[in-house]
Amino acid sequence: MILKVTISRAENIPILLKKLARCFDVSKTVDTLVTLKKVARHFDAGYLATIAHFVKLQLIGRFRRYEIFRLGIADPATPPEIMADVISIVSGIHMQRAINPKGYDYVTEDKGVFYHYCMGADIRVPRLYAVFDPLLGWTANGELLNGKDDWVRFFQDEVPDSLVIKPTMGLQAKSVFILTRDQDAFTDQSGQRYSATDLFDVFATHTEFDRFIIQERVENHPDLIELTDTAALHTVRIVTGIDNNGEASIFFAAQKLVGGSNLLDGFFCGAAGNYLAELSLDQGRIVKVLIGTEDGFELEVLETHPKTGHSLVNFRVPYWQAARDMVIDAARKFAPIKTIGWDVAITPDGPVIIEGNTSWGIDHFSALRNCSPFTDYAREMIGTAGKG
Repeated sequence: MILKVTISRAENIPILLKKLARCFDVSKTVDTLVTLKKVARHFDAGYLATIAHFVKLQLIGRFRRYEIFRLGIADPATPPEIMADVISIVSGIHMQRAINPKGYDYVTEDKGVFYHYCMGADIRVPRLYAVFDPLLGWTANGELLNGKDDWVRFFQDEVPDSLVIKPTMGLQAKSVFILTRDQDAFTDQSGQRYSATDLFDVFATHTEFDRFIIQERVENHPDLIELTDTAALHTVRIVTGIDNNGEASIFFAAQKLVGGSNLLDGFFCGAAGNYLAELSLDQGRIVKVLIGTEDGFELEVLETHPKTGHSLVNFRVPYWQAARDMVIDAARKFAPIKTIGWDVAITPDGPVIIEGNTSWGIDHFSALRNCSPFTDYAREMIGTAGKG
């Protein structure tokens, strides 16, 4: 019999007790305990010590289950200096929200707003073709597209042979379509074919999102294609912050590299099978590369690319100074937003900002044990705001 703890909604239940109850009031309790036994064996640690460490990370550090396992911090012997440079995603979001002013998230999170803002601010982004809404959409040049007939004509006659369609409010590459025209139809990244009518029906009846961006498909710089032997788009995650004097700086940069047969570059604490490469801020050279392990209990350092055999360490990202200058300029133009995580594509013609996020994933920092630059900045900014 599995004993479950029921969480009361009564106001007199201490918050810490509620958190403790939530740890065990889940269907995955037994699975978690079994996994922790495997973790203990993996790290040659005591089982009870591993459980206690896990609970502490959840209750105090606010780490999610998969973060604890995949970031390699489930070992109770993890040194304090490493834990000091690892922050949970929840804690990171709380810090970002405390730093950024309320009410401005829509400028970055709604891609329909974001791309129009960037174009108006002379920030280079993929060319925007249209914003899809089944009843009230529009093209980048201001033409209104109202209803199925307008959209079918647009897909048939006005879009280029290669394009990207993604939700305006999408996260983590969810429901992203990479389309290539093949005679009278379009083929997506999975090989599925769509007529112009099919495309309208797919997006008009989507169960999760009701508005989409239709934009240019950008390509990797040849150096990145040679390094990885894939045309799937690799982006650089660059995090900026603006201090109390209005000065913008870069805290962190990592080249995300698509691995295996993947088509998108999300890292997800190593779960996606992609690679995360820490970059030196001065030259944009790869310092180290991480990949998730098969058992998912830690992150492994990768020296050479598994497919091409090319050395990854010391690879220099093309147009690095231009990418640095671009995000610093963009950070200033997005004030009063203080901290943004930018995803930048390095194309044959230079850097292009794919998106910006006010709630960016601090798990990239944590994976590379490099949270200190941001947490120091966050403490200063939050402390200053508190004094104000």
